[in-house]
Amino acid sequence: MNALPWLCWSVPFIGFFMTAIAGKRIKRIAGLIEPSFAFISAICAILMGFQVFEGGIIHEKVPWIPVLNVNIGVLVDPLSAIMANIVAWIGLLIMIYSVKYMEGDPSVMRFWALMNLFIGSMLLLVLSDNFIQMFVGWELVGVASFSLIGYYYRDEPENWVLNYPPSHCAMKAFVVTKVGDLMMLAGALLIYIYAGTLDFMELANRTDWVGLLSSKGLLLPALLLLLGGPLGKSAQFPFHEWLPEAMAGPTPVSALIHAATMVKAGVYFIARILPILHYVAWTMGYGEVFAFFYVVAIIGAFTTFLAGTQAMVAKELKRILAYSTISQIGYMMLGLGVAGLIKDYVLGLAAAIFHLMSHAVFKALLFLSAGSVIHVAETKNVYEMGGLRRYMPITFYSMLIGALALAGVPPLSGFWSKDAVLLACALSGKIVPLILGLATAGVTMFYSLRMIGLIFLGNKSEHLKGLEEEGHHLHEVHPVMWVPYAILAGLSIAIGISGPFLEKFLHHTLALNLLSQRGAYLELSMGWSIKELAESEGSMMWHVVMPGLSVVMLLLGAVPAYILYVTRSTSPEKLVREKPLLSSLYQFLRMRWYINPMYYAVFVDGLIGLSRGVYAYIEDMILEGFNNKFAESFKAVSSSFFRYLEKYTFEGFNNLMVVFFKAASSILRKAQTGRISINVIEMVIGMLLLTLLMLGFVIGGM
Repeated sequence: MNALPWLCWSVPFIGFFMTAIAGKRIKRIAGLIEPSFAFISAICAILMGFQVFEGGIIHEKVPWIPVLNVNIGVLVDPLSAIMANIVAWIGLLIMIYSVKYMEGDPSVMRFWALMNLFIGSMLLLVLSDNFIQMFVGWELVGVASFSLIGYYYRDEPENWVLNYPPSHCAMKAFVVTKVGDLMMLAGALLIYIYAGTLDFMELANRTDWVGLLSSKGLLLPALLLLLGGPLGKSAQFPFHEWLPEAMAGPTPVSALIHAATMVKAGVYFIARILPILHYVAWTMGYGEVFAFFYVVAIIGAFTTFLAGTQAMVAKELKRILAYSTISQIGYMMLGLGVAGLIKDYVLGLAAAIFHLMSHAVFKALLFLSAGSVIHVAETKNVYEMGGLRRYMPITFYSMLIGALALAGVPPLSGFWSKDAVLLACALSGKIVPLILGLATAGVTMFYSLRMIGLIFLGNKSEHLKGLEEEGHHLHEVHPVMWVPYAILAGLSIAIGISGPFLEKFLHHTLALNLLSQRGAYLELSMGWSIKELAESEGSMMWHVVMPGLSVVMLLLGAVPAYILYVTRSTSPEKLVREKPLLSSLYQFLRMRWYINPMYYAVFVDGLIGLSRGVYAYIEDMILEGFNNKFAESFKAVSSSFFRYLEKYTFEGFNNLMVVFFKAASSILRKAQTGRISINVIEMVIGMLLLTLLMLGFVIGGM
């Protein structure tokens, strides 16, 4: 048995239990001990990667619930190996950053325990070979996320996100994601009913369940239900509104859970089942699966544009990055969706995973940098910053690299991965998702430059001047904090430089998957290079045009952002005030397209109002009214019974008996005079009567 996959996901759980049990005893050395669990997992992950890339898939399992054909197993192929390395190594850097960031926090051991629980759960999710085991990790990730979002559960005002306290934010994330999880579980159970297994390898090798589901008209509904979980966990429309409020947790939580790992779980799951579904659609001919792929693509494209526009007007630094995360995951979903609509699905899969990798790096970099900025500036509002470049040069350049990579500026990592997604979209022939993806490229450039300009450029805000007057010294953060994101900045540059080669490597590597043993698929997935695919599709033009279109969109977003927030030659506030159309658009975006208010109006205020109406009209008027009427009726009936049956009948009878026996006793009492002679006569009379009675019986018997 290969111990590496088992150790990879189990070691952080050991860290969780050890910290939870002996937390107070190891508190002084927690900064040395806690990152070590992530370090061991990271070493296991990279060794697994070498084994997979050299020797093929690792698949091991032991019986768990034999009657249900459910096992505990690990499946390490290129996809899970890549994802495990992202989780473990990004997690390690964030744990190191947390040593200084969380220093002095009174509940820091709770933080360490939950972070280890999260990393272990995420690795369990990634390395599982079946849906049930993966779903256990999926839910544990949700529990850890809920606890870490609500880490400041006492709801101190400085930890609120807009009008929402941390406890509310945690509950919102939990409820919204659980809706998607229930949909996902329902879809999995539908498949299990007809397949008899939820093992990914078995589902790939034995596809008779597809025909059974399709014959009942349940194939597309089952797939759409499965999609609910990824949409919820990855904060995609219509389940996207929980992520901006999830920024209530500490910054390392936002970097690990809501940028680099957990929100990628939905992308990973779609990527995991993508080869099976592509085979079902293209080889087995089940056309309804194409509808599923298009739904994934259009939701991803719409979400990327929706969230990107909201980031353009956000004022809180971490919320800008949260909207950005939703938007960039939309690109990944777009890549996976169009992958199912082209013959060589690995082109779209490689693009989505490439963007997942580059996004994990530059978004963790941005969140960690943002934590340092917030730590120094003592505010989350970007309008209360400004001029920090001269005080935090390392953070500035690191964050600038991350922002440019996010925007997709060549030759940084985001350019190549985003361009690969858009190229796959163009090859699929779907124009609407392509237009939305291109438009979002310009939007991303705009809010990325806006963020950098408001934080680091221009003059210091009144808030920062006030801090300096109070004796607060603006300075670069401790090396324990900036070294991790400096490493990520260097890695983002390295990925950018090697972008075209890395893309080709991923295309060939990810062809080794659940279906690679099928001859036709092996030839299709591994025999073509990206260049050959483009030529075979007659789409060499897109290979040349797409980078140019991306650069044009970057310029369209960069020019107004540069004028408004870098040179500041024009005031954006004045521009919005003077232009009614811009003012209305600004309000529309600030209100989050009115989606969040609508959700609260329907699902929060609406349900509360409905419950009050149910109480007032059904509970109070109908049920309580019925109870009262029933009580009053029963009381009237009982009063009648008392009056006519109890009082006149039973009580009257009792009274008559009393009168009768009283009269009888009065008469009989007169017969008792107390004289012996009379008593003797009465006795004689009685004896005579008794004798006569006996004679009567004797004579009658004869």
